[in-house]
Amino acid sequence: MEKHHQYSNDDDSDHFGRTNKKETLTEFLRSTQFDSSSKNEPNFTQIQEDTRLLDKNLRRKLDWRIVPITTSIYFLCYLDRVNVGNAKLANLEDDLNLTKDQFNIALSIYYVGALLVEIPFNILLIKAGPTIWLSTLMFSWGVVTTMMSLVTNINGLLTARFFLGIAEGGLFPGIVYFLTLWYKRCEHNLRIGLFFSGASLAGAAGGLLAYAIMQLDGLAGFHSWQLIFLFEGLLTILMACAGFFVIPSSPTKISWLTPEEQKYAAQRMKNDDGQGHITKFQKAHVLDAFKDWKIYLTFIAQTGTMISVASFSFFLPSIIKGLGFFDVTAQLLTIPPYVCGLITTVLIAIYSDRKCLRSPFIIFGTILAAFGYILLIFLDSIPGKYVAACLVISGSFPSIATTATFVSNNFAPHVKRAVCIGIMAAGSNLGGIIGGQIYRKADEPRYLVGHTIAASSLGISLISTVLLLFYFMHINKIKRENPEKILQMLSEEEIKNLGDRHPGFIYTY
Repeated sequence: MEKHHQYSNDDDSDHFGRTNKKETLTEFLRSTQFDSSSKNEPNFTQIQEDTRLLDKNLRRKLDWRIVPITTSIYFLCYLDRVNVGNAKLANLEDDLNLTKDQFNIALSIYYVGALLVEIPFNILLIKAGPTIWLSTLMFSWGVVTTMMSLVTNINGLLTARFFLGIAEGGLFPGIVYFLTLWYKRCEHNLRIGLFFSGASLAGAAGGLLAYAIMQLDGLAGFHSWQLIFLFEGLLTILMACAGFFVIPSSPTKISWLTPEEQKYAAQRMKNDDGQGHITKFQKAHVLDAFKDWKIYLTFIAQTGTMISVASFSFFLPSIIKGLGFFDVTAQLLTIPPYVCGLITTVLIAIYSDRKCLRSPFIIFGTILAAFGYILLIFLDSIPGKYVAACLVISGSFPSIATTATFVSNNFAPHVKRAVCIGIMAAGSNLGGIIGGQIYRKADEPRYLVGHTIAASSLGISLISTVLLLFYFMHINKIKRENPEKILQMLSEEEIKNLGDRHPGFIYTY
């Protein structure tokens, strides 16, 4: 029969098999849990000045190498995902003889493909490694995007969009997990925000690129919407080939870190996760991810926000056109809202990491975006509606990035975290499926039904986030004040595999 323990502060034995018999449970937990005075920042040792310098230099190197790579990859991913909205203004619907709402179906079927692969693809990422896996995904969706220039009917468009979703499906959760291999939890949101800002950049650049490409209509016999897919797909293929050589796999396998920095990079990640740091692949951790109810609240929150992000990203050119602007002008006017989204995503990420808080910033973003929809519904002035569009993107885009950080921060060990990120990303794709259907052609030009559904979905996200906030605050109090309540009657093996439930792992709320 397996031996079980009840722990108390008077017990001098070491329940983790450590040799220091004088170390009590309370002392050990105090050395591994977060210090509340440091705003959730891990407080494992008194960091000496030389260690601080090493940490600073390491983060600078990572930021100059990792962040530009991930941002560029996601820029291309989002560009190839939403360029169908630009192609619509370039007469895609007319040339393919699309009937009412078929364009909406083509938007949503992308997310069906992505939804099917989010979780298994993140597990494959662990097996194959980031270098091979992320580069392969890039090459795959680049080929699909390029081939979309050859579709001639609705069936071809639906097939291409479905396989584009499969090819791109593993990227968002894959990059989020990839960043957790390099950065501590209180460093996540800025880096996730910066890579997700690639979506804002793609939205802004997509309108500009589409405007330029539309001037080439008829080149080599291609319509302008075909050229949009062709040029942007070939760009992705080219970058994918470079990815096999520039995407790093792990801190210990790269030449641009010194041996000392490689060792420190690995150790600081182990310290940051504390008792949640288990890198070995175990099937039990996969199952644990699906049994953790917290991830489903996050799933709901991400779904609600993504309904807003996906629908607005696809239909922003049409929404602006509905304000009375011509096709080409509408393409250019999509740029400022995305610039606003870029600015708020980065600013919120900076302050979120500085405070090591997530949910207050998610709440702020969802309220801001919902307010934008309310203005779109009730305002009649064109300038007012345009400002409202900027508010929607300014609030919803950073909320997506911060919710992803919420998941990367609060689930452990590594395999469970990877699966939970995949579940969260599946929520994004469910939101995309719904978002692709809420702006109907019959509702042009005001789209009141779509705006109302999007605003309501943000309300659901808000409620889910608030519930998680109060739960994490409650359970953190127990972990700090009464850790024995969690550990009593557990075996050493069970304690070892508690992951984020361990008292030494404090949730970031």
